[in-house]
Amino acid sequence: MEIDEPTPATAAGDVRPPPPTSMRVLNCVSTNITPLLTVLRSIGFMPRALVRISSSGMKFSVENSRAQQALAFLDKTMFSTYEYVPPIATSRPSTAGSSLSQEDEEVRQPHAQFTISLSAMLECLQIFSADARDRPRVAPQVNATDAMILRSGTCRMIYEGEGSPFILMMEEGGVVTTCELTTYEPEEQLDISLAEGGLAQKIIMKAEWLHDAIQELETTSPEVITIRSSPRRPHFRLSSRGSLGSTEMDYPNDRTVLETFICPEPIENSYRFTMIRHALRAMSLATKVSVRADEDGVMSMQFMIDVGEGHFSFVDFRFLPELEDENERGNESTQL
Repeated sequence: MEIDEPTPATAAGDVRPPPPTSMRVLNCVSTNITPLLTVLRSIGFMPRALVRISSSGMKFSVENSRAQQALAFLDKTMFSTYEYVPPIATSRPSTAGSSLSQEDEEVRQPHAQFTISLSAMLECLQIFSADARDRPRVAPQVNATDAMILRSGTCRMIYEGEGSPFILMMEEGGVVTTCELTTYEPEEQLDISLAEGGLAQKIIMKAEWLHDAIQELETTSPEVITIRSSPRRPHFRLSSRGSLGSTEMDYPNDRTVLETFICPEPIENSYRFTMIRHALRAMSLATKVSVRADEDGVMSMQFMIDVGEGHFSFVDFRFLPELEDENERGNESTQL
């Protein structure tokens, strides 16, 4: 049975005692929920996410129609406390003649992974965030010690291992709210990655400018967006064609516009606009975006998001190109 609903707030003394720290795969604490919620919301267009926990942080990934993948990374520096103990995988010897009576072999895995309801997790974090925002920072008629407690609300995340729920605990003013999210076997996802051996295109620019361009292109109600790069003018072009017309946005190879521009040969690919649109939230939050593509047209849009206190988090959207008729593609290439 799936349990994704947050449990009601209870007095701290009524909460189930947490397991010993030594039994936990993950035990981390955040004193500011907003950055976590902000980053995870940017990939919240899909209901479920694959979670991978390691010593460096937590990676959440979602997949859409086997043609788009989005990854959000919560670095351990985003938490005031981050404790990770690699889970133990138990396996039996595979040699011929081995029997079930032989002792199991324990092997530490480099990471723990499972599937979770991302929608439910975002809902829990939203509840915690709203509670922290709406609750007065200093309640009337309290002493200095009580006021300090009210300002020290924390969110703890706990994962005890395979088969255990992913636990979110919000504690503030002696009241604890607990959300236990059901974890599932890791779902297989298509690994969309750029080919090794060099990039056909790498562009770094202000994310705000890309966001404005995508919104402008949306006015034509397009089905696809075409991204064209060339060592000759126009160096970087975004174009769309839809039922309401066509639009083109050109960017010169100028350091005041494109911080980085690498494109040895002309390259042009088209992508489903609905999938590019899923990255709009990340675009609106990020300070910079790196647009990379390989020779097969696999594209990555990596967004750098300022999460405060000098820390940054990265959200990576990856896309497979739309297949085009070879003759049409050849004709368009000659126009570059």
